[in-house]
Amino acid sequence: MDIVPVTDGECLRLLSSGGHLDTYQKTKFGGFHVCFNPASLAKILSLALVTEEYRVTMDSELENALVVHKFHQALAWIVLLRCKLSKLI
Repeated sequence: MDIVPVTDGECLRLLSSGGHLDTYQKTKFGGFHVCFNPASLAKILSLALVTEEYRVTMDSELENALVVHKFHQALAWIVLLRCKLSKLI
């Protein structure tokens, strides 16, 4: 994976009940630039950008996942997982 620092001065700030996480690096996921932070397990991918290139579906009754399609075939499954928090305030 080719991880590079952002060069345009942009930063992605993720907010949660536990505080915030700033991201100053990016990498590629397929043809898309995604935000990367070594302190996070998640790679941030814009659903808006993906849907400009591919058909995206979700049927949570079948599976809790986003399915990315190309030419009427499933290209990728992005499985959505629920975080288990010990305490929410």
